[in-house]
Amino acid sequence: MARIDNTTVYPTVTPAMDDLLIATDVSDNNKTVTFLVSDLTGAAVVLQGLQSVLDTGNTATQNLSLTGDINVVGTVYPTTITAVGSTGSAGQILSSTGTGLQWIDSPSTSCCSLQDVLTIGNQATTNIEMVSSSVIVSGAGGSIDITSPSSFSNSGTSLFTGSVLLYSTLSFNATGQINDGAGSVGTAGQWLTSTGTGVAWSSAIPPGAAPTLQQVLDTGNTALDVGMTFTGTSVISLTANNSITSAGSNTWSGNNTFSSTGITSTTAGIALTGSLWDGVSTGTVNQVLTSTGAGGVSWQTSAIPTPNTLQQVLDTGNTATGLKANITISGTIEPGTITDGSGSTGSAAQVLTSTGSVLAWSAAGTGAIAQVTAGSAVTSIGPAISVSPITGNVVVTPQIFAGLSNIGVVPSSAAASQSTAYLRADGTWQVPPSTFSLKMTATTTAGQNPVALDTALQIKFGSAQTTTSVSIDANGLITFLEAGDYRLNVNCCFYRNAISGYSNTQFGIFYNSAGGAPTVAASPIKSFTCDEKQRPCMYYEDLVIEVVANSTLVVKVLNDTSLTSDNSTALAQYAGALGTTPSAAVLIYKAE
Repeated sequence: MARIDNTTVYPTVTPAMDDLLIATDVSDNNKTVTFLVSDLTGAAVVLQGLQSVLDTGNTATQNLSLTGDINVVGTVYPTTITAVGSTGSAGQILSSTGTGLQWIDSPSTSCCSLQDVLTIGNQATTNIEMVSSSVIVSGAGGSIDITSPSSFSNSGTSLFTGSVLLYSTLSFNATGQINDGAGSVGTAGQWLTSTGTGVAWSSAIPPGAAPTLQQVLDTGNTALDVGMTFTGTSVISLTANNSITSAGSNTWSGNNTFSSTGITSTTAGIALTGSLWDGVSTGTVNQVLTSTGAGGVSWQTSAIPTPNTLQQVLDTGNTATGLKANITISGTIEPGTITDGSGSTGSAAQVLTSTGSVLAWSAAGTGAIAQVTAGSAVTSIGPAISVSPITGNVVVTPQIFAGLSNIGVVPSSAAASQSTAYLRADGTWQVPPSTFSLKMTATTTAGQNPVALDTALQIKFGSAQTTTSVSIDANGLITFLEAGDYRLNVNCCFYRNAISGYSNTQFGIFYNSAGGAPTVAASPIKSFTCDEKQRPCMYYEDLVIEVVANSTLVVKVLNDTSLTSDNSTALAQYAGALGTTPSAAVLIYKAE
């Protein structure tokens, strides 16, 4: 419907009951319709109540004339009240005439007692001031109650002839005082004590007010910026389980006795784990603490003693026992005689031999070899031959080569092929493989992404397939159905699928000779760094491995947390100008 702004063409008039109005019918797709003004006053019109009028606006400048009662639930804020045509004069009060209201002069005399006033209302927001008079509260149960947050303020002198009961805190300001029974406010540091009939300020500590040392320490055993001084004759006595621990500087100017004779850090008289100051320094390396002879000590460099000659040592004592009684000589010893375990110095041509426990002089042997025997060959454990014993019946035993440092003669090849077998480094005869024959090719172009950082993904190589020698399932588990030497060519194409970030991606091949889930690395773990350039990277491994029947092998990939910003590196195919590189491929060969 159009809006009318031109009131010249369309003037404003007082409507008549048969005038037409233009309106919108919301019940019929907002069609424009006409109706009479009289229709607004018909029975179908919804009449307004006072609430709807006030909701529209509750302020008016016209007078309101009402015949009837007004009930107000709330507060009326009149500027004036007119009674019998008058708003009253200053000081007048509004009084009932029995049939109406009128303004009258306030009575000049009191009409009521204090009881009457309090009966009507006992609360006021103005002060009560008593001039040269008292407030007297008498009778059982009478009291002056001051409830929080109100307070009692007294700038005069209060006289209490009865008991005063305090159920909370009595606070004094900076100049507040208490007079005792003699009218004294006391001096600094005095105690307020009971005399039995009153109170008095006293300089003497009341009996029972001096705590024991245990009570003081139970309350607090730490003091700040204050020390203790003992005078006269006294002792600090500590029992076996008590000690003094000090992190400060301590001065000992008296006579102190340390009587413990223990030889451990917890029982010694003095357990010194730090340095010792002699009044000048703590000494230097290898200095010794010496007496000054004048009641002090001093760090001094020790004089180097003159070494004793062997003769001087032996003159002092030539017998030694215990663990330190052995003598080790790296040079030459030229004895006049040697005394054996029996006290003998031997006779001509005798030799010094060991009995197993002591030395003994005995006749020299002939040194002749009675017999030499060739022993049966044994597996080498080091030298090529062994000879035992070296006198009498001598046996020479050849050692068979057993790999590593176990050198020896070539082992027998009777059970090996005389035309093709070769001796391997482990000391065994082996048949060289003639060729490796391709047994299986498995590829996939499917994308493969580890589920999270540091979570290895077992790489899949397409659908399951089986040959006589090897099988692979849909999850990438390779099972060797025949024992022998195998060669595996593993290729994986991978790159980041995010335009930012970087990753450290690891690949590894794992083998299990017992079958099942492989956990033992069959090749070195390889790491690759990929950045945000989204360029393809290749993992390639050419692995030759000897396996047993029904053993298993898998290839795994992992995005390592180290040097990795996210888990966005994954296996995916790459379509290039020469063709498509699969995401994962494996060629499996077997030696024939």
